[in-house]
Amino acid sequence: MRSGVLSISPIPNLAIGLTGTYTRPFTVTNGGLDCVSNFQVVVTAHANVNHLGLSYNGNPLVLTSQTGLVYVYSIDPTLLPGGLCPGESAVFTESVSMNNCFSGNTTFTYSVRWGCNN
Repeated sequence: MRSGVLSISPIPNLAIGLTGTYTRPFTVTNGGLDCVSNFQVVVTAHANVNHLGLSYNGNPLVLTSQTGLVYVYSIDPTLLPGGLCPGESAVFTESVSMNNCFSGNTTFTYSVRWGCNN
């Protein structure tokens, strides 16, 4: 059975201050044997940092759902005509800002899902 295998490349750390909006790119790559035309990017944020959204090629993505600090964005053929095919990558940009002053590190988690149940 041929299928796509999507993965997210390691995302660089981001040093941010209390004022301003900050961005960082991350890459979704298809390492499988078939194109994937519909998938979702899931961001789990931290309470001390505002997740402001994702964009692709400068275009903001529409938030599909949000439960607490879990943000889900759906990617479809209108965004990536032809889908994400084997060996292809798509670079998304995340925007964040600081929610309040705190010491320590925060961790966001990122995942990508596709298939019949996404």
